[in-house]
Amino acid sequence: MKHTWMPKATLIVALVLVAALLAACSGNLPRLPGGPATKAPSPMPPAGKVTAVPTKAPAGPTVAAKAAVTTTVPVTTTAPVTATKPMTATAPVTGTIAATTTVSLEGTPWQMVSYLDSKGQTVQALPGTEVTAMFQDGRVAGKDGCNQYAGAYKVTGNVLTIKLGPSTMMACEPQIMTQAQGYAAALSSSATYQITGKQLKITNGGGKVAVTYTVLESTPLVGTTWQATSYNNGRGGAQSIATGTEITAIFGADGTLSGSAGCNNYATTYQVITSTMKISPAIAATMMMCPDPVMQQETAYLTALPTATTYRIESTRLELRDAKGALQASYEAKTPPPAAGQAPTKTVTTTAVTTATLPLEGTPWKLASLLSAKGGAFPPLPGTEITALFQGGKVTGNAGCNSYSAPYKMSVDKLTITTPAATTRKACPQPTTQQEMAYLAALGSVTNYKIDGDKLELRNAAGNLVASYTGPKPAAAAPVVLAPAKPVTPTVAPAAPVVPAPAKPVTPTVAPAAKAQLTNTLWKWVRFVSPVEVKEIDNSDKYTVVFQTDGKVNITADCNKVGGTYKTVGSRIQIQLGPSTMAACPPGSMADQFLIGLSGAALYFMDDGNLYIEMFADSGVMKFANGGPAK
Repeated sequence: MKHTWMPKATLIVALVLVAALLAACSGNLPRLPGGPATKAPSPMPPAGKVTAVPTKAPAGPTVAAKAAVTTTVPVTTTAPVTATKPMTATAPVTGTIAATTTVSLEGTPWQMVSYLDSKGQTVQALPGTEVTAMFQDGRVAGKDGCNQYAGAYKVTGNVLTIKLGPSTMMACEPQIMTQAQGYAAALSSSATYQITGKQLKITNGGGKVAVTYTVLESTPLVGTTWQATSYNNGRGGAQSIATGTEITAIFGADGTLSGSAGCNNYATTYQVITSTMKISPAIAATMMMCPDPVMQQETAYLTALPTATTYRIESTRLELRDAKGALQASYEAKTPPPAAGQAPTKTVTTTAVTTATLPLEGTPWKLASLLSAKGGAFPPLPGTEITALFQGGKVTGNAGCNSYSAPYKMSVDKLTITTPAATTRKACPQPTTQQEMAYLAALGSVTNYKIDGDKLELRNAAGNLVASYTGPKPAAAAPVVLAPAKPVTPTVAPAAPVVPAPAKPVTPTVAPAAKAQLTNTLWKWVRFVSPVEVKEIDNSDKYTVVFQTDGKVNITADCNKVGGTYKTVGSRIQIQLGPSTMAACPPGSMADQFLIGLSGAALYFMDDGNLYIEMFADSGVMKFANGGPAK
């Protein structure tokens, strides 16, 4: 019998391959000729498993608790919740520019570094001010350090032209107002732009650098203590956090979300996929009872949290929105506590002295502070004095330049002032005029007042401080020594742990029904909310808009008819005004404000049959009621 033998080299190769297969099964690679044995790579950890540093327990409640009782917050009270799908700590955050990302003009948050003033000198941005710009889809919006602004731009290659449009009208300190005016003039002179690394330079027609920006780096979502500034109150509006309370949120790297809801501490889980977010409705909370307003705020906040489907971070601001684009909660990154080693704040025992409270009416009040665009308060401009005297149903005084008079109504702690106020017509310097306009506009937003001794506070419907005054010092009463308070130990009722079901990734979209509902409907303007006022529109039939299915828009602005076009992408909307009749509308018409609001439209959403349009840079929200099918 004849045998055919395999060549020797072929046999050696075959033996090596067999050895390789056997080694793969055992986890080791074979020793190669002339080299050491090579270990196989370490096994990958199970999917979703992340080793995380334990999250520090959130701070205790900010409001002194009463005896422990069953909470009225409609959430499940449990031990800390176990995350079912942890999120990796490296999940991307909207607004953060990674080192390897190519920076472009559009879609990048920019912060102003310097600008060219009217004398041709380069001026650095004032410390502590935030001047920003965001270019997107032909619209530019941002903050000028005092007010929010918006405008239009065109870009072809490196050619960039900018036309600024509406802005808010808050008054700020003189140096900030000077910077804002200089920045606006420099930005409007744009001719070309250039990006080098993370720096944007806009040059004017003369070839000089008009504005220099740098990328506005954003605060990371994970590990930051976020302090809430507003929440959705469940009635279609954003409510400011009540004075004296604090709501926080800490997104842990292990997929847990915890914080203080104003009275009770809470915990749940969350997931992030790109810019989408899913928060579990299975929220565990402690069971302390606080005053009714605080509990109502807590309930609304915890109800709003699980409805969030997207998040966005710009600098130190975080926004959570639902699938319709409605704001559910907004936060600011909380300033970290003093570094280790610093002396703790000393507790000082004081003696309280009660004073007589001045009456609202008949007291000459002098303005101490006015609401600023950044949410804080600032005193009147140097050399100006703003006063108010409530008497006989009319408030009169000096607005810093001109005298004014307006009707008012009061009952208990409620106060409403009818604006616009009647004023004299004296010409004043621009900063004084802007301060005067801001003050008079603020008066129209007042709904409540509070007097403590010689201090008067006026607040709006959201509870925000609008203006504060001082009156003549009343006579002091006998001192009252406060007894030390007894410490209260809050009791947390134990409960069985709750493990939430695995959350599915959520892709936020505007449902086709919402788009269909937008078109061919007569929308009547019924309310306007801005940082300085809440205005109810009396004659809503005179301010209407109809969005046609062909992309055209028909507008009635009091006594004029206006045409135009619009575009929507998801929840974003852009309205371009077109030809208009030119009739002279009667005094008190809201036509100009109505058209400015529509031209600055950025987002829209439906809620309870109403249409809401949010303007660029959070400069205002317009509410429209459904007037039925368009004819």
